[in-house]
Amino acid sequence: MQDLDDHVVAIDIGGSKICVGIINIYGLILEQQRMLITLPYDGDMIIEYIHQLLLQLKYPNWDTLRAGVTIPGLCDSENGMWIYSSFSGIKNFPIVEKLSKILKSTIEIENDVNASALAEAWCGNATQYSHFYWITVSNGIGGAIVINNILYKGAYGYAGESGHNYQASNYGNAIVDDELENLASGSAISRQYTILSTRECVDAKEVALLAKSGDIHAQKVYHNVGIFLGKEIAHIANILNPGCIVLGGAVSLDFDLFKNSLLETYHSYRFTAATNEIPIIKSKFPKDAAFYGAAALAFKDVLTLNTNK
Repeated sequence: MQDLDDHVVAIDIGGSKICVGIINIYGLILEQQRMLITLPYDGDMIIEYIHQLLLQLKYPNWDTLRAGVTIPGLCDSENGMWIYSSFSGIKNFPIVEKLSKILKSTIEIENDVNASALAEAWCGNATQYSHFYWITVSNGIGGAIVINNILYKGAYGYAGESGHNYQASNYGNAIVDDELENLASGSAISRQYTILSTRECVDAKEVALLAKSGDIHAQKVYHNVGIFLGKEIAHIANILNPGCIVLGGAVSLDFDLFKNSLLETYHSYRFTAATNEIPIIKSKFPKDAAFYGAAALAFKDVLTLNTNK
């Protein structure tokens, strides 16, 4: 049997699912269990769901392995607290204390977007970069900053939240300022398609299929997504001057639908002389980055990763 120290428990809590499993230090998933969840739920229910999934693992002595946990929303990693989740209403939940009754080893927690960046640095497409910015475009939009292989969290622990930056939108009949998350996320894609087409609301995956089939309204939505993201990424490049910018999240799976407008806008808004060498690359893990990130958290003592501010 292999050394248990070479394996960790990874726990990813998402908005609509929980995933637990065993990953080795090379990023190989040995075992994985998933569960779909729906609102309403609270912290104690999440703990119970995690316990049910852990009990399904066949890996020996899983409860003695180091564990990493990713959560949606604000997180106090140092004190093991799930500070806030907007969609569930969870506040100040002592998740590490609760999980320590199930898992007997060290438990590390982190915001899912931050952890996704660590995954990309550990075994993804950013392994050659010690400085990079990660942006998740999924149901929401979030970001994470890695500087010298260190996850930069800011003075108060919440750096990188690009989804809450404002941009001008010309959807509908008026130009208004709105958060990037309300303009370019998966939920925004669905909402904006409904505005343009007056059809019943469909999800982003369906809008993508419509765009690929030639629907002009769907194509317009994704064109605009590229513009909004291109502006934001240009601002990030100008301010941080990272080695690269990594695009992840489920919406990135349809990158080809908004690639041209994103790159055109990015090149228009960036300070060319200072950012000429900064590439935009896709994540190796557009769907499971947070799960790999949970493992990266657990492995942080043996990898060249650091989650300090």
